Amino acid sequence: MQAPVHKTMSKLFEELKRRKIFKVAAVYAVVSWLVIQVATAITPALQLPLWTPSLVVVLLLLGFIPTLIAAWAYELTPDGLRPDAQVAPAVGLQATAAQPINYVILGLVVLMVGVQLVERFTSEQPTSGTKGANPTALVSGTQRVSIVVPARQPILIDTFPSNSLALSPDGRTLVYVAENRDLPADRAGGRRQLFQRSLDSRTISALPETFGAGQPFFSPDGQTVAFFTPEGELKKIALFGGVPVTLFEGLTDGPWSFGAWSGEDDIVYSDDDSLYRLPAGGGTPEQLTTLNEGNKELNHWFPAMVPGKRAVLFTVNSEPPSERHIEVLLLDSGERRVVLNNASGAHVLSSGHVLFQRDNTVMLAPFGFDTLTVTGPVVPVPEAIGVDRVYRPYPHAQLAVADNGSLAYLPEVTSTRELGTLAPGGSFEPFGLADDYYSQPRVAPDGRTLSFLLQRDRRSDLYTYDLARGATARLSQDNNSVLAAAWRPGGGGLAVTTEGVGISLLENGRQTLLVPYDRGFAKRNMRWTPDGRQLVYTQQQGGNEDLWVHDINGAQADRPILATPARESSPALSPDGRWLAFDSQESGRSEVYIQAYPEGDRHTVSLEGGRVPLWSVDGRTLFFVGLHEEILKMLQVAVTADPSGLQLGNPEPLFDMRQTAPDGTDYSYQAGENIIGAGYDILPDGRFVLLRSPEPDNREVVIVQNWFDEVRRLAPVAVATQ
Repeated sequence: MQAPVHKTMSKLFEELKRRKIFKVAAVYAVVSWLVIQVATAITPALQLPLWTPSLVVVLLLLGFIPTLIAAWAYELTPDGLRPDAQVAPAVGLQATAAQPINYVILGLVVLMVGVQLVERFTSEQPTSGTKGANPTALVSGTQRVSIVVPARQPILIDTFPSNSLALSPDGRTLVYVAENRDLPADRAGGRRQLFQRSLDSRTISALPETFGAGQPFFSPDGQTVAFFTPEGELKKIALFGGVPVTLFEGLTDGPWSFGAWSGEDDIVYSDDDSLYRLPAGGGTPEQLTTLNEGNKELNHWFPAMVPGKRAVLFTVNSEPPSERHIEVLLLDSGERRVVLNNASGAHVLSSGHVLFQRDNTVMLAPFGFDTLTVTGPVVPVPEAIGVDRVYRPYPHAQLAVADNGSLAYLPEVTSTRELGTLAPGGSFEPFGLADDYYSQPRVAPDGRTLSFLLQRDRRSDLYTYDLARGATARLSQDNNSVLAAAWRPGGGGLAVTTEGVGISLLENGRQTLLVPYDRGFAKRNMRWTPDGRQLVYTQQQGGNEDLWVHDINGAQADRPILATPARESSPALSPDGRWLAFDSQESGRSEVYIQAYPEGDRHTVSLEGGRVPLWSVDGRTLFFVGLHEEILKMLQVAVTADPSGLQLGNPEPLFDMRQTAPDGTDYSYQAGENIIGAGYDILPDGRFVLLRSPEPDNREVVIVQNWFDEVRRLAPVAVATQ
């Protein structure tokens, strides 16, 4: 039995050799390997989808068997490709083709081995690290990959300061804050949500029940993400199944809190003014720092753990003219030391460096893990990294760094603005001023002058613009930033909120302090009563906002007129002084309301959400920004007051807050912000004064793989001596 089987197998083997099946298989394997290498190399360079190399592998595997079948069935002859059955053994190219095919196979094998050797010797370079830093081994060939997130889940940056990106320690998973446009536009609590993207594939998924989440950060094992909520909660969620778990409730500064997860399974976070530590499983927070009032410290932000050390870097923000600086806190002793002056937002890199910001520039310096000091020159990072609010005094860079040496960041986007007018049904007409960082346009009572803030170089200045002559003049003269302004009816005076000073009346060349500065309380977003005797302003403490009133003649002390657990802001008084419009989040989303002034019945104005209300000159219409059929628009509501009470019409759209110019550029009109107030105003002739800027398309994330190669080149780390 064995002899016939052996003979059959021998004949099959000889037939396979005659038909060059083995040689074809070898050539196919080597060529396939080379094709895969090329596909892997060009995918990031040509910004192809990350699954391109995987698709190439699948196609090559599918083609292997058909290639062998073709080699069995056909023979290459001097007359071309012929079926094997029609070719006599002597006619084939066995003798003439065998030697060249052998050379081809040998050459391909040598090429494959050469590529492997080059790759090996260029990647295994010695590292120069700092003792204790545990630097990641160098991998030659830094690569930049552009990731574009779905249009229905663009990256969201809607607070200041903020950080919308988190990268797992192994660099394989990106978590980002997004606006989930698949949720209802009028959803209570908004459409803000966390999403995760695997960098090994195109898999993107929403993290369940992370609505309102902000400032995400990873656990050391990369399996869990922690985040903060506007309601003042610190939560965590496992990336692969489960729902968020609340670790702590009652944060004062939930929307502006930042955290870092230590290797000892503790979370260090900032809240309101200080740093706290909390077990990652939940429990009672321990306060780690207190403000140094002698140094006029305002808050401690942006904690960053030092790997392998019981120490944390954090940012100290003080009153002007003090600069921001970075300190290190020793967790065992509580000792604090200054690490970098004029710096903020530290990231401690496992390469033995510290990454931070100085003004609008991201900087880099060698950092000693043993000495906890900067050990070399400070250099700028050449990447064009975007920030949350470039026109703010302290913009925060949108980036994340993984322990494996990957960098993720949002690219810079244009954020300058045009100032001009828009008549409903018409087109935007610029005033002719150069694009700049304008904010808060306010029309004077005479309708002939406009004030606005110009923000640059970490400060805001107050300017006026003569609508007839087209001339600008600067009003603020000191070194303090102006945060808000409101024209006083009946004259040319302005209420001005100045950083570190409070609210003053600027009138007839004199400046009179009305509401002194109170540390921890932001006071702006203000409007006068029509008689100019009272100033209604928004007072913010942490995430809470209330409406207060100041009597110009000092008849009564400042007092709240709307103070609830909900956030009330954007006061707007009717021309006859009888009605106060404002926005509130008592329903879970921002809505516009009207109530009698200073107190009385309340009426809901908006139907699908709304904010930043403003009255028409005649008091018969209330304007506000809100959703209409899931599109953000300028809306108007007819208002009629009669002896029976207040009668309100339904919201009607005037124009979209996003417009497309004839050249195809998408622009958005600035609606305004809760603590600042309306980003628009109205001229006596009914035209809107608006700020417009190119619509930011926050859909791109740049991933720099093996970024530590560049880090070590930019800021070499001295080799530790024994």
